[in-house]
Amino acid sequence: MRVKMTLKPNAYFKNVQEITIKFLLKKKIKALILDVDNTLIDYNKNLSDSVLKWAYELQGQGIKMYILSNTNKKEKVENVAQKLNIEYELFAKKPAKKGFLKAQKKLNFNPENIGVVGDQIFTDIIGGNRCKMFTILVDPVDKKDFWYTAWKRPLENLIKKKLKKRGIIMYVNDIYIIWYILIAILGVFAGEFTNWMIKRFSQEKKIFSKDIFKEYKREFKPNYILIIITICLFLGILYKFGIKSTLAENLDLIKFLILTPMLETVVVIDYKLQIIPNRLNLTMFEIGLIFAFLLGISNSAISINLFLGSLVGGGIFLAITLLGGLIYGKEAMGLGDVKLMGALGLYFGLTNIIIVSLVSFLTGAILSILLLITKIKKTDEYIPFGPFIVIGAFISIFMPYESIINILMTIFTLGLFKK
Repeated sequence: MRVKMTLKPNAYFKNVQEITIKFLLKKKIKALILDVDNTLIDYNKNLSDSVLKWAYELQGQGIKMYILSNTNKKEKVENVAQKLNIEYELFAKKPAKKGFLKAQKKLNFNPENIGVVGDQIFTDIIGGNRCKMFTILVDPVDKKDFWYTAWKRPLENLIKKKLKKRGIIMYVNDIYIIWYILIAILGVFAGEFTNWMIKRFSQEKKIFSKDIFKEYKREFKPNYILIIITICLFLGILYKFGIKSTLAENLDLIKFLILTPMLETVVVIDYKLQIIPNRLNLTMFEIGLIFAFLLGISNSAISINLFLGSLVGGGIFLAITLLGGLIYGKEAMGLGDVKLMGALGLYFGLTNIIIVSLVSFLTGAILSILLLITKIKKTDEYIPFGPFIVIGAFISIFMPYESIINILMTIFTLGLFKK
């Protein structure tokens, strides 16, 4: 049992760039002992710009660094150390404790506050574990290895494979891999529930009834495409918002997970039937009110912003509808779209709901032209706008605000806008 624990790293990442300041602070790590070969540099001694940027950013946040290498090639290690502006130790004879303890003395931190980062289990991980430091295993930068490392790789890969099966702690964007698995499972059920909502709304029936389980069993036919889409959206939302330590900090994650199946339902029903059910819009609005209230408990300005988002979102589309009626004598926008935007304002707030509006108009214009060109839709045929609103909503969720603004400004100024 002791041998297994010595071989097992505390965390695993694909590369050093995935190790973020947020993760290190969470684990109370104040310094890193770094391997060089195939951890920071490749076989040809290249130190990538992304690794340099990663190191500089962590150093800027107060993380100390120290290079501990088994190589006796001073020029190679010294070159990396100078670029990172850190001290180093050659010929450390890892996994022997001596080099790690010397590094600890230089860094002047307790073992539990020091992270050991390397690509080899038999040197970096065993040595760090023996000194009771926090060990982080990364994949090799390069597939090509030196002869004195290459012979160990098959055995290390076998151990790594077994450790993963037995619960090695893996992170993606500072989130335990187990959370991705749980959210993916939740996505399966949410995807099938979305399929159920689409059927029931299409038939103008209640989503929940006394005989729901009997009816569901009788009508059950999984929509695998919808399930896969829901899983992908759920995982994307988890990746974007992460898992925080308190319920209040996770409210954004929860609200968008709840909103996603309803938005998917909007897309399908509006495209097929050219209508967004009132009950669906009202449900989104009611849930949005709950989250606006909860988020406002800690900061009332958040609630005010969300309510303003609702007013502006619904107001923009209502104005377009009324103007369309005055100018063309018919609705330019369905009232379902107006209600949808009013509801979404409670989730996105003032600034982001304007972004959702602009992106939905842009995608609507582009996709409508494509639908007409490909003759999927005729010139006199109604094109539902709900799906474009949903596309705008998801773009606003996943893309950084600054990136969206830059793209929109570039498009609307015909490329004249420059940052």
